Amino acid sequence: MGLLTLSGVTQRRFILGRQGLYTGRRWGYYTLPILYQETLVARADLTLERDTKTLVLKGFWVENHIETSAQFITALARAFKRFMQFVEAEQLDGTALSPVSLRERVKQVLHAL
Repeated sequence: MGLLTLSGVTQRRFILGRQGLYTGRRWGYYTLPILYQETLVARADLTLERDTKTLVLKGFWVENHIETSAQFITALARAFKRFMQFVEAEQLDGTALSPVSLRERVKQVLHAL
């Protein structure tokens, strides 16, 4: 697995100084970038509730230029499924997925997998 560099795509949001990192961060510390066809399409903030084996989507932000086509929804659902297997989660709490139509479509595809 290689590292994909997205130079020029994202703006610098953190400024290091004597006082530490700039606190005006837009996303959380553990927000993961979502890449689709080598393009940054979204960001996800995930946590695992070990006692219930639930992967909780705490936040999900789609980039402005992305159309949520059927192909994208399928790829997203498969990625969630693979990540769930990696962290040994049995279910996904996708309440943070918005709009609701996106949430429902991902849920349908996940159940079909």
